[in-house]
Amino acid sequence: MNKRFSTLLAAAMVAGGLSSTVMAAADTTPDKDKYYRLEDGTNVLGVDALKTDSLVLATKGTSLDDRFFWTITKENTATATDVYKLVNKETKAVLSLAIPGKTTETGKTGNVAAALIKANGVLNQWVNSSAAAWGSAGKFTAYKDGKEYGLVTVKNLWGGAVTSAVVAVAQLNGSGATVAAETGATVLQLKLVDDNDPVDLTAKSLNAKKNAKGFDLTFTPNSDDNIFSGKTLQALSVTGTSVSYARDNGNNEKTANLTITATSDDIAFDGTDATNKIVFLATGKTVTNGAKQTVKYFAVVDTAYIAGTTQFAFTEDTIGISADGMSLVAAKGRDLASYMFSVSYNYSKGNVDIYPVAVPTAPGDNEYWGDVEKKGTYVADITPANTALDVTTAANEYLAFINVLKDAKALTLGDKVTVEALEAYKNMSITFGSSTAVKNLDTKVAYFVKEMDEDNKATVNYWVAGDAKSAATSAYVPSTQWNLVSNGGTSYKLVNRESGNVLTDANGTAYDVDAANGVYMIGSKTVTLVKCPEATGNYVGYKKFTASQVDNLTFAIQVQALSNDPVYLTTKDSAIVATVDADKKVMFRLKPNKEMKFGATADGDSLKRTSYMLLSADKKSYLAYDKALNSYKMTSVAWENANATSATAVLTTSKTDTAFVYFQAVGKDKYALVMEKIYTPTVDVTASPLTINGAYGTSFAIANGTKAGVRTQTGLYDQKVSVNITDGAVSQTTYDDVASNTIFMIEDGTPDYDKTIQKPAHQTITLSTDNAMALTITSDNFAALKRVGQELKADYTIDNLKMYIDTATMADVNKPLYYIATGQNISDDCKAKGEMNYLVSFEDSVKIDGYTSETLPRVGFLEGVVEADTITLFNGHAIADKDTVVIKKNHANIANWAFTANENGSISLENQKSNKFVAVRNDVLVMVPSINEAAQFNMAATEAPTANEGVEVSEVAVIAGEGQVTIANAAGKKVVISNILGQVVANTVLTSDNAVIAAPQGVVVVAVEGEEAVKAIVK
Repeated sequence: MNKRFSTLLAAAMVAGGLSSTVMAAADTTPDKDKYYRLEDGTNVLGVDALKTDSLVLATKGTSLDDRFFWTITKENTATATDVYKLVNKETKAVLSLAIPGKTTETGKTGNVAAALIKANGVLNQWVNSSAAAWGSAGKFTAYKDGKEYGLVTVKNLWGGAVTSAVVAVAQLNGSGATVAAETGATVLQLKLVDDNDPVDLTAKSLNAKKNAKGFDLTFTPNSDDNIFSGKTLQALSVTGTSVSYARDNGNNEKTANLTITATSDDIAFDGTDATNKIVFLATGKTVTNGAKQTVKYFAVVDTAYIAGTTQFAFTEDTIGISADGMSLVAAKGRDLASYMFSVSYNYSKGNVDIYPVAVPTAPGDNEYWGDVEKKGTYVADITPANTALDVTTAANEYLAFINVLKDAKALTLGDKVTVEALEAYKNMSITFGSSTAVKNLDTKVAYFVKEMDEDNKATVNYWVAGDAKSAATSAYVPSTQWNLVSNGGTSYKLVNRESGNVLTDANGTAYDVDAANGVYMIGSKTVTLVKCPEATGNYVGYKKFTASQVDNLTFAIQVQALSNDPVYLTTKDSAIVATVDADKKVMFRLKPNKEMKFGATADGDSLKRTSYMLLSADKKSYLAYDKALNSYKMTSVAWENANATSATAVLTTSKTDTAFVYFQAVGKDKYALVMEKIYTPTVDVTASPLTINGAYGTSFAIANGTKAGVRTQTGLYDQKVSVNITDGAVSQTTYDDVASNTIFMIEDGTPDYDKTIQKPAHQTITLSTDNAMALTITSDNFAALKRVGQELKADYTIDNLKMYIDTATMADVNKPLYYIATGQNISDDCKAKGEMNYLVSFEDSVKIDGYTSETLPRVGFLEGVVEADTITLFNGHAIADKDTVVIKKNHANIANWAFTANENGSISLENQKSNKFVAVRNDVLVMVPSINEAAQFNMAATEAPTANEGVEVSEVAVIAGEGQVTIANAAGKKVVISNILGQVVANTVLTSDNAVIAAPQGVVVVAVEGEEAVKAIVK
């Protein structure tokens, strides 16, 4: 086998990346057992390294990977023209493409599309226009339904940005040319190149066979003692400053005594060297030395007795490094040259040959062949010395082969000329192992990714965000989880769910290492994938409070401590500190920030998180960070500037920043409190986008053109809350400060709510300590507690103490909201319009005289009307400067009330807008912030009032007048009016929403269809 070439030419090949004999043209029909490249002149057709379903073109000098080689097989068809199937060597995928689809988009055409290999592609049988001379350029076309399609290159597919040529598939005109609409498309003309002659491979080329991890060899036939069989080998050169390869003298004598030394820097092995073509072959076996270092074993040529014959064979041994770290040291009795090999590859045939640089000196007649204490003998010349290593012509080169001996087969080495004449050599082959590239991996679940050692054994650690390692993982913590994202075909990448960054080296073709146990090599990193099916949904990792919780939740924050006593956050002189006094714990409420996406995107869907302002229970103060003191406090001013530095030119003018808190999960119901970064530039962002950095290498760009004063939410964080359990201090530290980790829990303090009333009804609301005292309306429309006959003149009757309870919204089943209303103090005209007086908190009117008592907001009634989902309140009493307030029923407003349940069975009245409670102060009803100060009430069902002021049944109004009854809002309903004796005086179906019906003087009973019957007094 004539595989060597001169020193001068070798140097040229190193620069060009190819052998001078690689490009031999073939004009014959392709051999189905060979691999070919398809050239368009300067480029070669293959598949993308990552998106292996995409066709690409690459320059000839960089296209020796298997992804650029194809088998070409003639198909048995009934067509007059020969058709061929092309299969990619690396992916084993058939070149099958889909027909380009149609489009109606302006400026685009459906006659061309990116060339993506699809398993069910109908364009899978190809015609070569130069089939008679495959070594000449020809057009590759396919036909479907009488239409011609071919491979083309375009620079701006569908009008997109101009790029380098993109391989596409296009409809042709039947004569091998693109249709007129395909501007800029060029039909690809390819010629077959048969790479007949072998090429010596570098360490980088060899290791690229398995994503830079190494390569496998397959021997046919094999032998039991083969040290290469079933192993992933790694090709290594040596690196260091000015590495010198020196013989025992400068005359290239045959006796090997090779030294490899670096003049400075420690010498080291390198698997990425793309220059030297002589390599060491690490076999994957390792041993731990006395210094607890992992030492590799390498293939080395040895002497041996095999089946009664003396042979040169392979064994494994270590290579040491000198004490000064500058030189390699062979194992005792060996020479470094016997560890060094050139590996050549015939791309067309797929065959591998292994050549040693040296073999041990053959023993004498009376010496034992198994003795390794022999000097090596050079069997190939190395040139040029001290620079790039190559093997030059030598008369007695040795090569490896499976030798057929008397009773055994063995992997041995022999003189090249002699070996090539043997039938054993002619009938055997060495090929690169075809590691199984996998596709259709599950990309819809999250994974924990276990680290593997060099022997592909799992360690105790898992990969987590930032390329860090941890022995712990959690279904609640996305920084410990990874999405497996398809690049297309058999190519994948591992993307951290928290950071969105790719795990280093885990991006490329996925190979089956031990799929049954989840072990794969992805890119050049071998990992074990452990499914985490519990980590589903868009809100993994960060507490997402429901809308109901945002509206209603009051909670304390508990600190996980070593002691049995719970520790809470409290205030001391407005500063937040830790305490064991549960009675002093701060109760918080929530105000959500805008929801932001973050981290990895899996199947087009990202994780989401929301930060929250922490408010006091009365919503009057906010959690904020004091920069100067590095502490947190409650402040009545919400500064919505942020944590900037002078370098960012977005300095806040405040020393106190509102804290926007992420509840970051560290376990089930356990959290770290991390601070979202909010920025408000004080100057316009003009030069370029302003980059804000966050945890785990994340970043956010504030857009160029953002005006000063515009609040920007980044969705990032890099600071967290830390509690010193010793002194109770609460401060801020960096998110990755492990020594300052603090775990927080949420202690729900939200009260239960009474849900007894499910539809409108009349009720009396009485003081629990005095059931004779009931809620009513005064003549000046304030709320008061009165009893029958109170105030001497007996103004208050039992009907005055009856309230109409209407359901405002039942959307939150745990906290229904109600209107509390009365028809008292409403004119007949207004009653006819369905208006009533609604109980409200006058907190919005505290600046008006008379609307406070002891500085606390009073409680009163405002005239209003409910229509559909809207309540309109009128200025019977001023609401600040507003004449009319229009409020959606299901929104927080001053007329919405919840009935907070107390442990003794009573209720308290909680206003939905302020979340304050009704209390009694010196016989005046006022609003207080704490339920502990609230009045407690009982509620009891009662009949509708019988008064000529008007009676409301749901939204139907019954108004008694002189000799008549007016019924509002009941059009289409049947009405029956009876006198006190039960005699029917009217029975009709109303035709309007303001019907007037004659009725006798005295008490009458009005029954409106679908409503409870009510009494009215007709004058």
